Amino acid sequence: MDIFLAVLPAIFWGSIVLFNVKLGGGPYSQTLGTTLGALIFSIGIYIFVHPTLTPLIFGVGVVSGLFWAVGQSNQLKSIDLIGVSKTMPISTGLQLVSTSLFGVIVFHEWSTKTSIILGVLALIFIIVGIVLASLQSKEEKEAEEGKGNFKKGIVILLISTVGYLVYVVVARLFNVDGW
Repeated sequence: MDIFLAVLPAIFWGSIVLFNVKLGGGPYSQTLGTTLGALIFSIGIYIFVHPTLTPLIFGVGVVSGLFWAVGQSNQLKSIDLIGVSKTMPISTGLQLVSTSLFGVIVFHEWSTKTSIILGVLALIFIIVGIVLASLQSKEEKEAEEGKGNFKKGIVILLISTVGYLVYVVVARLFNVDGW
């Protein structure tokens, strides 16, 4: 049961973009809707759980949330430009690579030779996957030439990745956990 409960947030939070795309609206209204939904849910949880909220935890939460909004809204903007099937694998890969590298460089998370070797191999495979996911067919390239949407979408995804990276790292820097 514990594993089931642990997997639920990953499934639902990871699928939120798909729900947003299906429900429609622009990137900002989708981000606002997601944020309001999370706020309502967290207020409900707060009523029952009563977590400790110090000024530090509250401040880190606000800063982290602002950077999440940067990541989310730009990810949704990118979906408008290059589609969900290109945006999501590239975005997920960039997030995995950036947070892993930040963790290794700043927090020294890979301490053994084995973890370094396996980690570097994993990052190489992720980067290869990102490149393969971003490849365009001949028809896509021809249709793209006049619009420039793909390049714009990738630049916006890079901004999104920075937002998501800071969103995660801020809590780690201040040793704030979920409970």
